[in-house]
Amino acid sequence: MPRPSTSEDLVFAIDYSRILAGVLNLSNDQLPSLLAGSQLSPQQFLEKEGYICWPDQHQIITNALALYGDAGLGLRAGERYSLMTHGLVGVATMACPTVLEGLQVLSRYHPTRAQFIEQTLDADARHLIVCFELRVERDAVGQFLLDALLVSQVSTLSFLLGDRVADITIELGFPEPEYGALYHEILPGRLSFGHRVNRMILPREVGDLAVATHDASLQQWAVQQCEQQFEKLHKQASFTARTLTILRQAPGRTLGQDQVAFMLNVSPRTLLRRLREEGSTYKQLVDQEQKRLAQYYLEHTHHTIESIAEQLGYHDQSSFRRAFKRWFGLLPSEYRR
Repeated sequence: MPRPSTSEDLVFAIDYSRILAGVLNLSNDQLPSLLAGSQLSPQQFLEKEGYICWPDQHQIITNALALYGDAGLGLRAGERYSLMTHGLVGVATMACPTVLEGLQVLSRYHPTRAQFIEQTLDADARHLIVCFELRVERDAVGQFLLDALLVSQVSTLSFLLGDRVADITIELGFPEPEYGALYHEILPGRLSFGHRVNRMILPREVGDLAVATHDASLQQWAVQQCEQQFEKLHKQASFTARTLTILRQAPGRTLGQDQVAFMLNVSPRTLLRRLREEGSTYKQLVDQEQKRLAQYYLEHTHHTIESIAEQLGYHDQSSFRRAFKRWFGLLPSEYRR
């Protein structure tokens, strides 16, 4: 699957973020602290199906790390991401006849769940080698994603291999972090840091092991569903995420759709059509971004309401108050209290 043109084009299955809320033991009433700065309301977070875009995923993980207060959160989250967490990809993997075929399915279709990793499966006469590379910057959020993926992948291997998972060798392409002991506590096999690439190495013969949950008809159905989703994502560029990124780079400025279309190198008509195909409109995205900024400024700054209205491009406070009342059912002064 070709790489998205920018990280903002990446999409993520929302299930993972809902599990993350569980790792943090957040009640529904506490979800605003996890979602602050994203375009998701608690209700959308709980009910939305499918994917969320990279800007929202990045913000949610940033908030989660701050709430948890421990950089090892990604490892703990990965412990919750079982094979069935991966939806149809998990079903297709567990239904395969052999470990090798399961790994092939996982490597091909993992982008239908989360596109932040470039994963490849190689084999030689002695080894099976799974390599994985971040598609995003390895900052605190990128490290979280890498850690969560690593533990989740090892959990999948444990499901497929049983006791033979102890034969795994894990080589990580970064220095051992301060929470390095947690890797050794959670992960089986031989683990080391400071390598050129991230990879998991298995004896070649384990690829021929039978998978206890093999089901030929289920495998065929699940692979067909995965292939359809794979092709859909292949064809669909996320104009929604790219438009939001441009809007977020110009807070307070009223960018017209013609300007944004020019910046995306498409015609205004194409931009509107692509947004409509993704279930959105330009007006809706502008409104969502204004809502996000208003909430952020009220919760995280001491700016006056008049100043916030000006920063968001409102010419008078009354227009801002009406918009805020529509978004949250409260006036800005009531919300801040």
